This record gives sequence, C-alpha cells and structure tokens, in this order.
Amino acid sequence: MHGGPGAGFEKHDRRFFNPKKFNVLLFDQRGAGKSEPFASTKNNTTQKLIRDIRLLTHHFFDDHKVFVFGGSWGSTLALAYSLAYPKNVLGILLRGVFLANSEDNADFFGGGTRLQYPDVWERFIGNVPPAKRKNWRTIVAFFETKFRSKKASVRKKFSSEWSRFEISMLKVKYDPKEVEKRSREKRTLALAALEAHYIGRLCFMPDNYLINNAHKLSGIPATIVHGRHDKVCRPINAWRVHKAIKGSKLVFVNSAHSAHDENMEGQLREEMDIFAEKLTRA
Repeated sequence: MHGGPGAGFEKHDRRFFNPKKFNVLLFDQRGAGKSEPFASTKNNTTQKLIRDIRLLTHHFFDDHKVFVFGGSWGSTLALAYSLAYPKNVLGILLRGVFLANSEDNADFFGGGTRLQYPDVWERFIGNVPPAKRKNWRTIVAFFETKFRSKKASVRKKFSSEWSRFEISMLKVKYDPKEVEKRSREKRTLALAALEAHYIGRLCFMPDNYLINNAHKLSGIPATIVHGRHDKVCRPINAWRVHKAIKGSKLVFVNSAHSAHDENMEGQLREEMDIFAEKLTRA
C-alpha cells in the first residue's frame, strides 16, 4: 500500500518483491497515480479505501489470506485494513509508521521539524499568513483552501510547496536538484490535495484509533522497519506499535523516511525474503 495519501505507485516499488516467491498486487488508491478522477477527494475516505482493498483482494485472490505491505500512509492503511479484516491477513510489514493522530500532525505540520530543518520549515510556513499559523489544523486548512482554488496556477504553486516540505526530508542525503524536480511533478497535485483532505480529518478515524487497537493484531506475524533518522514519521510510532502487537519484530535502520534510502531498501527486501521462507516452510 503506497504512501501519501495520494503518492501512487512507481515502477521501482516492485523491487521489494521477488516475483518467483510473491504474487503481488499494487494498486493506486482513489485519486492517486492512474486512478480516476485524478486528485479527487470526492468519496475518498479511509473506510472506502479499506473496502476497495477487500474487493480487490477477493477478486484477485478469492478468499485466500493476503500479506499486507505498507509504508508511511500505507502503514496506516495496512493497520486499518488488518483491524477491519484480521482473518484475511497472513502477515504484515510496516515501514515508516504513521499513526494518523493529532500528535503526529502537530509535530510535522506544527513546527516539530524546524529544529532539524529550519530552512525547510521557514519556506513552508512562509506560505501561510500569520493569522493562519495558530496550530497544525489552521495551517493544513489554509493549504487545503488553496488546493481547491479555481485557478490552476494557485493549485500548482501551493501543491508544489506542500510537497517540497515533505520531499526535503525524505532521505538522509539531501539532493536539492531531486527535491526541485520532484516538487514540480504532476503527482504533487494529488499528493497535496489528498494529504490535506485526510490529515485535516485525522484520516477519518477517531484520534489514536490505530495505537489504541493495534494490540488486537497480536498473533498475526508482523514486522516493523523504521528509519532511525526519520523526520516525516517519528520513530516512536514504530516503537509503540511494536509494543502493542505482541510477538512483532522491530528493526531500526540507519536511514530517513524514504523506502529507497539504501539501508531501508535493503532491509525491506531482506524482511520480505524472510517472510517468504517462513511461508514456504509453513
């Protein structure tokens, strides 16, 4: 399950799965990637995505159990889906855990990153009028109004700035050319619109719903991989989920948030191979 919401899948996301061992379903969630209508928030909620996943897995895999892999927002959705359909889940791999609660949002969109990325924060918050900087909710709400502007130039500008904020902190190695390129891609229109739509509404779940219910997943094989230097999703999230899901495995790696930081990518491949071996022996 891809991140965002709104990020969509890219070709290189396939590299985590050995095609000789896994039958993999990668799909762009509502409004993301190749899904239509692009960047649409209409009829777009966590509950509807969970239902989409159930319908897709039933269509492609009948009633066989599935292994759930999700990173960032994808980890949120993976947890939510597993809680909704635990009997249909064979195992779980989470990367860069986002708990979709007010604490996470206050940290990321309320200025918690400014100590490590003061320049990035200054540029981001500089787009917001002082009167709208009261808290993370007012900041997100301001951007959302811009993403809904009737003027394409306004939507493009603010979507780019919103995405740049996150992209600037994705990897350990900061590459200004890559940040500039990615923050101008078309998909930032979906990423920004859908992230604001979901985050401003706590991803359509009660506050702390995931962490308060994660213990119900105890007994399902679960591995959590999180970057030690992740500034987008805090490492404490991975720790809390690990403590909640009895028997789960937690691995901290020397990376940031991106699944494609070298150390993170290598660890995710390794964990998938471990799961494949376990399933073969079962």
